[in-house]
Amino acid sequence: MSRWLPGDLEIPGQLPAVIDGNQRTSWHCDGDGARLRPAQSVTVFFTRTVTLTEVGVRGYDPFRPCRFVTMMAMVTGSAAYQFYLPAAPYPALRWFRVPDVRTDHLRLVVLRTTVPPGGHGLSCGRTAIAKIGFAART
Repeated sequence: MSRWLPGDLEIPGQLPAVIDGNQRTSWHCDGDGARLRPAQSVTVFFTRTVTLTEVGVRGYDPFRPCRFVTMMAMVTGSAAYQFYLPAAPYPALRWFRVPDVRTDHLRLVVLRTTVPPGGHGLSCGRTAIAKIGFAART
């Protein structure tokens, strides 16, 4: 979890909110989440085993400028799937089809980030994921 910045709705030390239906909350970390060691990630646990078919990500924070997440990996069990995200604003989740995989948890790993065009200063020293979503069969 990142340090407190003006305008943050999250409380430092609390769990990040990326699956809450609130467009103004996000997961974030200080710095380039791909270059930190270990690479930064979000782990999601499902209440029961599901068959995932798609994953959706909004890899930047539209309310607080930050680095765009432009490449991620979804890791579950021994399988990993990479996907690419735009380095420009987009209005909703970007959905990616994944081979049907049965799991009760997964990890989304930040593999590459990009500073927004014309970006500089403190806000570009953060990586954020505004929202994630899943399409699954039970």
